[in-house]
Amino acid sequence: MGPQHLICAVKGQADQNGRNRQANWYYFRLDGLRRGEEVQIDFIDLVGEYNFKPGSHAVTKNTRPVFSYDQKNWTHFTDEQASWDEKEIRLTVRFRPERARIWIAHMEPYTGVELRRLTAMRHPHLRVGVAGRTARGKEIPLLTITDPAVAEGEKKVIWLMARQHAWEAGTSWAADGAVRCLLSDDAEAARLRKVAVWQVMPVFDIDGMAEGAVRFNVNGFDNNRNWDTAEPEKMPEIFTARKLLMAST
Repeated sequence: MGPQHLICAVKGQADQNGRNRQANWYYFRLDGLRRGEEVQIDFIDLVGEYNFKPGSHAVTKNTRPVFSYDQKNWTHFTDEQASWDEKEIRLTVRFRPERARIWIAHMEPYTGVELRRLTAMRHPHLRVGVAGRTARGKEIPLLTITDPAVAEGEKKVIWLMARQHAWEAGTSWAADGAVRCLLSDDAEAARLRKVAVWQVMPVFDIDGMAEGAVRFNVNGFDNNRNWDTAEPEKMPEIFTARKLLMAST
């Protein structure tokens, strides 16, 4: 359309049968913007299907994108900057950038940068391990938090699993916050470390996080819906995690 009017076809992702396409994740950078000169972005190709019901779309008039000039501080576009076309199923944002470079996303991203910061933490009550590997062979981090002064056999095991669907970045932020809270000097955190073994997976679909996927693993299987039928080659994420969970019961 022009350097100041962009069309963004959201890639989306379908399952192993080419069905149930979801188009609810985008994260990109714009460079060379002119400060104060209006930019328009139209998000299109949003329609897919959910539970084999065509016509659904997760991006709606209520899902305003977020933007950042530094990848640290994120802000939603205002109602005045974002508009929705129900007939065309199109989300449009119009804004006047304050800097030449801007990042835009469906929601505040939780990337490998944030994950590495979390797993690099050191604490006497923290063990950083691996829950298994993804279909791409990437390690799925497992953070174990407990007070070693109390025998683990006397404690309950509590699991927190985030990001079974790659686009659900908010769950990784929640898990990240839970880890930092459990490792804090707060008296309640100290009590929780004494009474339980906390097993936290801050990002389950590592492949999807890295590749900008949405709902399914790289083989097209939903990491939230196949726990009873997980095959080790097609769904190694679920297969290995389920073994760990069952062993802890």
